Formats: sequence, structure tokens, C-alpha cells
Amino acid sequence: MSAHCSKTSGDQPFICSSPLDSAAHRQRPLDICIASPEFIGPSPHGASGIAHTAMAQGLAAAGHQVTCLFLGAKSPSTHEWHRWVEKYRCDGLTLVALPQINASELVAPANLIKSYEAYHWLKKNDRFDIIHFPERHGPGYHTLTAKHHGLAFGRATICVGLHAMTAWLRAADPKPVNALTEVDTEFMERRAVALADAVVSSSQNLVDWISDQRREKPGNVREDPLTQPARSAQPPVAPHLQEIDELVYFGTLETSKGVALFCDALDVIPSAIAKKLQTVSFLGKEAVIDGIPARDYVRKRAQRWPFPFQMIADLHETSTMDYLRQKNRLAVIPTLRESSPYRVLECLVARIAFVASRVGGITELIAPADVSKVCFEPNAGALCAILCATLTEGIRPARAVVDARANEQASTALRENSPARSNPAPHRAFSQLASHWPGLSNEAAQAAIQALSIDPTDAIALKVLARIHLNTGLHEAAQESCQLILKDHAEDAEALQMIEEARNEAAKLQENIIDSKTATRSPQETGRLETLQTFAVGAGLTAPFACP
Repeated sequence: MSAHCSKTSGDQPFICSSPLDSAAHRQRPLDICIASPEFIGPSPHGASGIAHTAMAQGLAAAGHQVTCLFLGAKSPSTHEWHRWVEKYRCDGLTLVALPQINASELVAPANLIKSYEAYHWLKKNDRFDIIHFPERHGPGYHTLTAKHHGLAFGRATICVGLHAMTAWLRAADPKPVNALTEVDTEFMERRAVALADAVVSSSQNLVDWISDQRREKPGNVREDPLTQPARSAQPPVAPHLQEIDELVYFGTLETSKGVALFCDALDVIPSAIAKKLQTVSFLGKEAVIDGIPARDYVRKRAQRWPFPFQMIADLHETSTMDYLRQKNRLAVIPTLRESSPYRVLECLVARIAFVASRVGGITELIAPADVSKVCFEPNAGALCAILCATLTEGIRPARAVVDARANEQASTALRENSPARSNPAPHRAFSQLASHWPGLSNEAAQAAIQALSIDPTDAIALKVLARIHLNTGLHEAAQESCQLILKDHAEDAEALQMIEEARNEAAKLQENIIDSKTATRSPQETGRLETLQTFAVGAGLTAPFACP
């Protein structure tokens, strides 16, 4: 289908997506969940938070029911959290904090725990037509794996948005992997992208990188126009020349976003031009650069600068843009790699003067006539040259290629028309286990263990595990599996029955002690136990299956 995007004469549209008016393609408002560690307000200002908040607002404005599932750390202030809940409610959105599972019950890397907690909540609230996850840190891994194996989410279309995969970012900041958790995280991101019903990306840049790296390429990739939160756009006006006396680094303070490049350029600004600077500001979340906190890194670099500097890390989205709108300020976006340039879009929509690296999809957002005036190659010399020209001659804010409202409509239509991947039926052996307890096959055991590797609280799979233990004489392990069931289902008759059966069998063994020398297993029994133990190793369940 052809794209429908507003554009100025002679400009080429950035978007290629679904038609804007998709009302004919849906019968009712959709129930949508956007699960993200960043939203405007509950989390520090970040590009991902802007994107997900804008997406939610656009979908709500189109008449859909939208739940914003916040995966980040909730503010310790109850009043502050409820203020944002009410603010979102006024925008037609439901803001929910992801409940944490008792930490003592989960021993795993933080990203893996977060993914499981998200799955746990979504399974309890399995009502959504569309679920959207970012790929970063793999928060959708368990949810997508569960759908892939037919355990849940049969009605949902699960989308994954590409923004900044861990391995992709590492290419801009090469360093050795120093923790196994980084390997886990990369695997979770990769699998989430591969298993998604639809993968949405604002630029082809990251999709091409995935293909070039011979990674698991997503099958249903659709271009997703960058959108901005409601009321952020400014009325169209002719860009006027602005004098500049403050440079503002705009972005997260990390290597891939070009902090070192910005500092390198500041080092070589001629003293005569440097005198025009009142101050240099670093506006964004602080991370780690070259192994040290960003604040310490900047202080060290600033020792040779003839102008003052300041760090601003605690502003939310609205306050950030208000700061940049002030007279004589230039936003500098020296990123080394960029797939979804939200910072650039923010400045374009808000008519804020900026300069940015000529990387990724940045130039696709800017009117062709303005690209050479505001974009530079990502090296210190080129950045220094454009900063000097700006400080000497002033600058006009760049114009955007496409209209913000058209982007919002196209992004909404994209999700309304996203097809769901067919949901596999549960393993036949697994789905019929309840009626075949005595004759459990290895195939059935494997299906149950696979289910437990995704959700360790799955009641049916725990019953299978308990029956396996009973059949092999592991009565204490059988009782432990049933106790796990009873934690959530206190009246479960089958679990109670198997506990009673295990106790009776254990009592019989105590009464009839058999000489161990004569109590040997048949070759068939030994082979069966070894097979079950092999399955268990793959799911991390070795201990309960250890052969006595």
C-alpha cells in the first residue's frame, strides 16, 4: 500500500506505512498494552520514553483503550506516582506499575527477572489485542516465548520496536564482554525480535544491521514513523536567524551518543570564538564513559576549557524542551550511531536550533535544503567547524520533512493493521496429560519441562513434574512440586491427591525396607530416568531429576 504523508514541495517523505484511515479495518476499539521501562514522567527523560508516550497518546486519541505498563522503578513518593497516574488518566491512558515478584523467589539476572515479571502480569491480564515491547534488554522475551509455544496470548498481536540493541550499541563503543549477563541480554533481545508477530522500526538502518550480522532476521518488519507527545508541536513559522552563546549537549551522557566527540571539538575551538560562549551545558541522563561516571569524565575534560560548564540531569521532557527553547541556545546531538533519532525529531517539531551528526536515519528527518547547514560528519574537526560557524554567524532552526500529525496517524494505523502470527497449539502430549498420568511419555515430560522453563509456576506442568517424580519414586520431590501449585491454587484437588499419594508411598517404603543390593532398576527404567534428566538439564531443573 502506498504511504500517505504530508510533505512540502520537492521533499521526499520519510515514511512508508499503512494508510492513515484504518477505521474500516477494525470492528471495535482495541485493548492495547505498551510495556516499557520509560514513559514521560515516571522515568527520567529519555528518547524511548518520548516514543512510547507519544505512541500511547496517539492510540488513545484514535479511540483505543491503552494501558501503559511501566517496567522501570516506581518513584518512592506515593504522591508523585499518583500525580502521574492521574495525568495519564486525563490523557485517556491507564498507567500501571509492574508488580515485583518476591525477590527471594527469583535468582537470575535483573533483565531476566524483569522479563519474567512482565510475562507474569500479562498472563494474569491476558485480554490485550496488541502488546508492544521495546527490544532493548529483552523485556518481552518470556511473553514471546510463551506465545511461541502456545502457552498464552493466543489473541494478541505482539509487536517489538527496534531502537538500540545492545550489540548494535557496542559496535560504537567496542569493549570486551565483562559479564555473562550481557550475553543473556543479547540473546533475549535477539529472540524477542525473531519471535515477534511484527517488528516496527523508524529506520531501515538497524534492520539492515541485523541482516548484515547474520542474526535471526525478523520476518514481518514494518516502518514506524517517529511521533511526538501531544501538544509538543509548535505552530509553523518562518525560521529566523538566532545568535548563539550557549552550547547544549543533548542526549544521554555515554560514549555511543558522542560525549567524547563533543569534548574533543570543544578542546579545539579557537580562543577568539570561545570568548563568545557564556557556558556549555550537558543535558541528559548520566551514564559511564571510559569506565568512569560521566560527571567525573566531563569535569576532567573541562579543566582546559576557558568557559564554564554545567551538568543538567534531572529534567523531565517538558522542562527539557523549555530549557532548549530559551534564547541563544544551540542543541548539539553528536551521536555516533542512531537508528531512531528522537532527539532530532524533538528539536524539529519544537522549532529548536540544533546541529547533529550525519549518521543513521537523522538526515531522513530534515528538509534536504537544511541538511548541509545543520549536519556534520562524526569527527571533532567537522563538529568544531560547524560550532564555530554557528557561534560566529548564527543559525536558523532546521525544517522537518514530514508533518507531525501525519506521522501520528500513520503510526496509529500501523498498529491497528498489524497482523498476528498464528498461535501454535500447545503440545498435544502436554494438553492431554491430565487423562494419561500413569503412562507419561518422554515426549510429554519434555513438553512440561519446556513450559516450566518459561513459567516455573505453570500448574499443569508442575502436575506433570509431580507425576514424573511419583512414577520414579521421588516422593519428596513430588510433594514439593505440588506445594508450589498450592501456593496459588490452595484447593487444587489433583495436587492434594498427589501429596497424599506421595506420603502413602513413602510410608510403605519405610515399612518395607528392601535390600539395596536386590533393588536394581531394569535397563528400561534406567534409560527412562537418564532421558528425563537430559531434558531437565536444558531447563535448569537438574536437581529434582537427579537419579537416586
